[in-house]
Amino acid sequence: MKVIIDTNVFVSGIIWAGKPAQIVSKWVSGEFELILSAELLVEYVEVIERLSKNPQLGSHWQDMLIKKAIFVSVTQTVDICRDPDDNFILALGLASSADYLIIGDKDILSILDFPIKIVSPATFLLEIIRKH
Repeated sequence: MKVIIDTNVFVSGIIWAGKPAQIVSKWVSGEFELILSAELLVEYVEVIERLSKNPQLGSHWQDMLIKKAIFVSVTQTVDICRDPDDNFILALGLASSADYLIIGDKDILSILDFPIKIVSPATFLLEIIRKH
């Protein structure tokens, strides 16, 4: 199963406890494949370094992501979101044929007609439990 995790969800998962942390843990243990682009990796690391109190945390996760994630180049664009910056993650989903996009953004969660399942962290965890 191929999954894209929005930056806010991923970073929340490594800095705080809760559903995003459960999702990151499931990725680390190999329950699904994480899809990234070079641009999304840079964004993850920048936000981790900005929010974390541990200066080494960004480089630790960067190394792990480079080793474990599947990197995809985004060659197409989409124009669906009210915030144009959000279109990139949807384009990554299309380029990678991801199964899920996990995100907390209500605007993106409200998109119903898209070839990738767009779900909240809670919904993703429920679907994972149902499949196992």
